[in-house]
Formats: sequence, C-alpha cells, structure tokens
Amino acid sequence: MGATAAEVAAKYDQVDKKSVDLQLRINKTLDGAWFIPDGLMDKIKELWNSFLGQLSRFWENVKEVFLNLGDPWALWDAASDWSQKIGKPVSEKVMFADTGALKVCLSRP
Repeated sequence: MGATAAEVAAKYDQVDKKSVDLQLRINKTLDGAWFIPDGLMDKIKELWNSFLGQLSRFWENVKEVFLNLGDPWALWDAASDWSQKIGKPVSEKVMFADTGALKVCLSRP
C-alpha cells in the first residue's frame, strides 16, 4: 500500500527537522573545540554546512518526486492514444517519403 502525499510530506518534514537539529548540534560542538585553530574551524563549518545544504536539496527533490508520481494508467492511455493517432499514421507513410521531402534546410533561400 502506497503512502499518501500528506504522509510523504510529513516524513520529509521529519527528516528535514532531524538534519537541521544535527547541523545545530555539530556546529555547537565545533564551537567548543578550542584545540582546533580558528581558520581550520571556519573551513570545517563551511564544508559541513555546505554538505547539509546539498543534503536538504536532495531530500527536497525526493519529496518532489514522491508527491508527483502521477497516474501510470493515464500515462499508458496517453501513450496508446499517441501511438494510434500519430505514430501509426506517420509510420505507414514514412516508407513513401523521398529523401528530398525530409531534408531540413537551415539557411533561408
């Protein structure tokens, strides 16, 4: 049984909240690391925060996919309609086309 859009959104929000909490806890721990030079500490924080920004974007994309799965049966029907109305008639006529009619002219006469 699949999850509803609301359930997916709720799970995403939980993951996002945990990521932010983890980011804050690690930043607080790094602030207390007196033995690491300031320049190195700033670089570590910058990389850590950048990583979590990328992670957040990843989860946002995952959420977007799961919230917009669509209807596979409607897609199947649309593909079938296209094949019958466009693909089949064009396919039947393509063997009668000559190469001159199919030439694409990129410059204007």
